[in-house]
Amino acid sequence: MILGIDFGTCFSAVATMFGRTPVTDFMYDPNRTGTPSLFMYSPRSGELFGYECLSAEAMTNSADVVRYMKRSLREDPNNLGKVVTSGGKNFTVAEVVEKYLTYLLKRAASDAAKCGEFDNPEIEGVTISAPVGISGGLMTATDYNRFLIDTLMKITGLARSRINVVQEPVAAAISYFYGENLRKKYTGQQTVLVFDLGGGTLDVTVVRHDPDKMTYEIKAKEGDLTLGGNEWDAALGAAVLKRFDNARFASETERCDFANKITKMKIDLSFSDEAAVSFKLGGATKMSAVTRREFDAWTKPLLDRALQVTNKAIADFGGIGGIDKIVLVGGSRRSASA
Repeated sequence: MILGIDFGTCFSAVATMFGRTPVTDFMYDPNRTGTPSLFMYSPRSGELFGYECLSAEAMTNSADVVRYMKRSLREDPNNLGKVVTSGGKNFTVAEVVEKYLTYLLKRAASDAAKCGEFDNPEIEGVTISAPVGISGGLMTATDYNRFLIDTLMKITGLARSRINVVQEPVAAAISYFYGENLRKKYTGQQTVLVFDLGGGTLDVTVVRHDPDKMTYEIKAKEGDLTLGGNEWDAALGAAVLKRFDNARFASETERCDFANKITKMKIDLSFSDEAAVSFKLGGATKMSAVTRREFDAWTKPLLDRALQVTNKAIADFGGIGGIDKIVLVGGSRRSASA
């Protein structure tokens, strides 16, 4: 079984091939958003990953949840050895990443075996996605890729030839051009702007594809390591709380529950003109409705930042005139585009 990993700042996903078709639904994913990129050590339950870190226990001890492990790597190579504390135990960021990727791979193999659709659930090779550039960060893409490769070789015991890194915007371009029909051909070079707004970061890349040579060339790249869907969540949550005179939460559980419901409200507003939320605040039940127009107004400064990054990438490329397509990817893309 060949596994493909999309290692994200806030969510990650694993795919495998079913014949010539990539599939992800062999793994349990209740919200169809991927697996949260979270780690937590619990003195009671041991090491927890993904959705396990959104449990009632985790809400009560939210300070122990380790987040943004990928962004930490991108920001500074010295963060590989940076110590984070969870549940009273110390871990380096590199150790947390290794533990999380180990969890993803073991769960993928286990889920594949359980579903019974795959002849060989043993891991024979791994491809993992990685940013094409470390915009605003200090770690180079080469060092980042090397770390991923070394970590996956250690986890799986596979040879270097069985581990592959694919650039995230290139993966998006491949999916766009050949997702509907793997045999579909495009005549002449095609240039796409990949707008990748994830939960924690924004990357904008111009990719040129030559269908005859089957090559993908990065022509321009720009990004913001501190702009993602979480900032949209924070702006929406702050505006909703302001309606209640910024009353305080009675517990950490209330605060975490509110944050989760605000994220859902943001998603609902990506598809609807209005959404409502009910939550506990200071022990009392509160309700609030928000229109898409209000949401857009509250988050306009964030959209302006995203447009600045996009315009910089376009300018570095030489102008919008040479771009054939715009591809929107990332779990938070609808927040900026709906």
